[in-house]
Amino acid sequence: MKYKWIGKLAERLPEHIKEERREAVRGYFPGSSRQLEEKVKESLCHQIKMVIVFTMIFLILLLAMILHFVLQDRQIVITRNPRGEEEKEEILEIEAGEKQDTYSLTVRPEGYEEDEIEEAFKRAETYLKTNIRGKNESLNEVKNAMSLPEEIPGENMEIQWGSSDPAVVDEEGNVFSKNVKKPVVITLTASVRCQGKTKILTFPVCVVPGNSEKKKSQWETVIEKIKKIEEENLSEETFVIPSEIGTGKVARESEGKNTAMWIIFGVCAAVFLWNREKERCRKMQRQALEDSRREYPAIIQRLVLFLETGMSIPGAMEAIYREYREKKKEMFVYEVIGKCCRQMQFGIPQEEVFQEIGNQIRLEPYRKLSAMLIQSITRGSDELFVQLKAEEEQAFFERKEQARRQGEEASTKLLAPMIVMLIVILALLMFPALSTFT
Repeated sequence: MKYKWIGKLAERLPEHIKEERREAVRGYFPGSSRQLEEKVKESLCHQIKMVIVFTMIFLILLLAMILHFVLQDRQIVITRNPRGEEEKEEILEIEAGEKQDTYSLTVRPEGYEEDEIEEAFKRAETYLKTNIRGKNESLNEVKNAMSLPEEIPGENMEIQWGSSDPAVVDEEGNVFSKNVKKPVVITLTASVRCQGKTKILTFPVCVVPGNSEKKKSQWETVIEKIKKIEEENLSEETFVIPSEIGTGKVARESEGKNTAMWIIFGVCAAVFLWNREKERCRKMQRQALEDSRREYPAIIQRLVLFLETGMSIPGAMEAIYREYREKKKEMFVYEVIGKCCRQMQFGIPQEEVFQEIGNQIRLEPYRKLSAMLIQSITRGSDELFVQLKAEEEQAFFERKEQARRQGEEASTKLLAPMIVMLIVILALLMFPALSTFT
């Protein structure tokens, strides 16, 4: 073994784990007792090695993640949307005093420098003069509804409209020209707000006929400072929120949760890997028993056939094993028969060899066959032949029953897909009819 210390770990495992693995391996491995112990140890060492390798890799990655978390700059970098786009929300975790909760910070799009605000107001005035007339030829002859926008494309501005005579033109731009009998000049007022500053723009239009103060908590103080940082850096594409503000602590919502999530994932993966080898052995054991049950009628039939030709029981078993070897397959039940043939060649008493068949293949038919073979040593082969003929008929009947059960199981498994197909067909047939009612 390449790593002897893994073998020592396998030897120190609790006895019930080794016994459970021994029983599983015995169900599909027909070797001797010494070979069985080596196979069990090999399986346990493979299981331990997989868990150790995964644990080492996981701990290295977890350590790297923790170091990155500890050594990284704890400041929080927030990126704004470009100027003129929508606001976005950043979820922060704040711990201030005894209160710990999340806070949703509204991050406005990139703003203006102080000297850029006046230029923005001028661009807004130019845009409004050009676009508020809507489908009218000009502001000197308004008959149709006007277009009064609430924001300027590509600018961080909000606009509120007012009218000197809402009965003629209201704040939404609706024109009631039927209320005038001669041209009337009214004034539309646009209150343009940008980063706390407001500018009043007026547009003459000719319509022709046709809280109380209270002491702030630590939580509110932190929130206020975060908002102030966002306000002071409004013209910057990115800004930084420190991880500590006064006595409060700030972090992104996802920080601090990933480590716990990864630890839980690592533990679950280690448990999965530990059980994977055990489940593999159990699966091989189940497969070996299923193959043995399926091959039993063929083995009885061949055994009866060879005995009819005058062969002895050891000769008949040898012939069965020889036929199996010619097919170049690996099947547990035939390997057990081959093992029994070798044991008889080495001079081991036939009673022990036949008993081993029932002990190794833990199925009732093989235990019954083992008992019949042992009885044949004292009672003779004539009675054995009669018993095997009866067993052959019974095995053939059970084989038919097994085939019937497998057919029923297959039809049951097909039931769910058939129901799904039926639902799809009904939907396709009913859709044209239902669409006519809409």
